[in-house]
Order: sequence, then C-alpha cells, then structure tokens
Amino acid sequence: MARRCVLALTALVLALGWGRAAPAHPHVFVTYQVTARIGADGPSALTFSWAFDAMYSALVTGDYVNEAGPTLSPVDIERLRDKAFANAAKYHYFVEVWLNRKPIEVAEVTGFTAAMRDDRLIYEFTVPLAAPAARGANELVVVVFDPEYYVEFSLAKAHPATVDAADGIAVKCITYTDQDVPSELGPVVRDVVRCTWRR
Repeated sequence: MARRCVLALTALVLALGWGRAAPAHPHVFVTYQVTARIGADGPSALTFSWAFDAMYSALVTGDYVNEAGPTLSPVDIERLRDKAFANAAKYHYFVEVWLNRKPIEVAEVTGFTAAMRDDRLIYEFTVPLAAPAARGANELVVVVFDPEYYVEFSLAKAHPATVDAADGIAVKCITYTDQDVPSELGPVVRDVVRCTWRR
C-alpha cells in the first residue's frame, strides 16, 4: 500500500479515479477535537477524537468491519487499529506538539478505540507526554497536519479544545488558523491549538 494510503485507503480509491489528475489535493477529511491533560508537573497527555468523512468511513468499514453498528466489536476495533491506523506511527500520527517552543516527539499512542456516529467513523486515542513544564508561565501548542495534504485535518467547530487540569492550575486555550503552511499542494492553512498556564 502506497504512502498516500497511510490511513489504509484501499484500492477502491484509485478505482474511483482519485488522485490521478491532481495527486496532492486532499481525499480524506478529518474533523478533530483534542483534550489536554495538564498536571502539577506539566502536560501529561493529549486525547484526540478524529471524525472521518462519510465516504472514507464507508470505504474503511467496508474493508475492516464485519457489522458497522454504533458499537463496534472488539475484534473490529482491533482490526481497524492494526490495518487502518497503526501505519500512521511512521508519521507520528500527524500530531505536532511544542512545549515552550520546544518540539515534543510523538512516538506512541495508547487507548485506541473506534465507533460509528452518524455514518462517520470515529477514532479516539491518547498521546502520552513526558515533558516537565517550567515553574512560571507555560505554552503548549498542538497541530494535526499532513504535509502531503492527502488528509485534511480541521478542528471541530463545537468544543475543539478542552482541558483537564490539576487543582490550582488555570489554563486558557485558544484556536487559530496558521496561514501559508508549506505542503505538496502549495501554501495551505492549518488549525492550531495554543494553551497557556502558570503554576
């Protein structure tokens, strides 16, 4: 399966003619939410929810899900994880994180699960973070982005970013659009989550 099938698009993608005339425009669309867990020593984890577009959802569930009801079986979830998600590890799950302007490498995820909601496939998973924060002001920046722009990631309009913070930590998160980001398509925009807090 080619790099552009990193999220397990099947041969049906090419059969539908996608990518032949304009190989660098997005064919998969993901709306996502993120929850930042911030403890007394700094951020400990990011939990993501990815909602795929209906067409991609139908392709993937048709290949890897025996019965696509609202509640997927443990066997179906395991198959989705192994066949349609695990390969994204090569690309750090498309997640970019900075703490106080220093990058944090995303090397693993935990707690993967999947479900169907309104004909859309939903992935949920957690990115553990082990990055002690400063004692004063801190900044956490999170981006989900595919530089090949085969997958377009967009923050959800409702509750795009939430925080689960320890007592005594006041966190403020904002979202904004980063303009003119390089991609294979040319300059594009991407959504950014920025959280600040002080211990």
